[in-house]
Amino acid sequence: KNIFILKDNVHYRVFSLVHQYLIFLRELDYAERYLQELHKKDPKLFNAFPMGNPHFEKVELEISSVFDSIVFQLSSVFDYISHLICYICKTDKSKTLYWTKLASSAYGQNNDFTNLDIKKTITELDSSFVGRLYDYRSRLLHNKKDKHIFNATVKLNDFNFDLKILASEVAIKHFKPIREDYPEGQITLTFLSSWLIRRSFKDIEKILDALREEI
Repeated sequence: KNIFILKDNVHYRVFSLVHQYLIFLRELDYAERYLQELHKKDPKLFNAFPMGNPHFEKVELEISSVFDSIVFQLSSVFDYISHLICYICKTDKSKTLYWTKLASSAYGQNNDFTNLDIKKTITELDSSFVGRLYDYRSRLLHNKKDKHIFNATVKLNDFNFDLKILASEVAIKHFKPIREDYPEGQITLTFLSSWLIRRSFKDIEKILDALREEI
C-alpha cells in the first residue's frame, strides 16, 4: 500500500518539476519583454545606475528563485524514491530513510544494504550527482542564495532583449559532471536547469532498473 502511495508522490513531484521548468521559461520570456518595454520608454534608463541596476537585480532574483525551486523539487523526488527503496529492500519497513541517510547506509557495513546489488547503484549515483545536488540544496537553504550572472544584449533596430542568466561558478562547481558533457563555453541557468532534469531522469531510471533486480 505504501509503495503505491509513494509511486503517486514521485509522479506528482516529477510533474511539479517539469511545471517549475515551464514557469522558469515563462519568467525568462516575461523578463525579456519587461526590460524591452522599459528600454523603449527610456533608452537612457539602464545607464542611470552606476552602482547596480535595480531592474536587472529584480530579474536576476526572480529567475534565481524559480531555479532554486527546481533544485528543491529534484531533491524531493530523490527523497521519495529513497523511501520507496527502503520499503522494498529494508527488513524493518517502518524505518525508511531520506536520500542522505540511505546513501550513508549504502556506503556503510552491517546493514540491510550490505549484501544487496543496489548498494553499488546508490553509492555511484550519490558520489557522481545526487550527493552534489543535496550539498547545493543545503547551501541554498542554510547558507545563502547563489548569485548568478546577469547578461543581456539588445538589438538596436527593434530593442529586442536577448536575456541570458549565466550559472554561477558555485553552481558549476557543485555540478561538475556538466563539464564532462560540455567542457567548453558558458552555461546559462536555463541550460543548467534542463541538464539537471535530464540527468535526474537518467539516474532515476538506473535506480528503477536496480530495484527491479532486487524485486
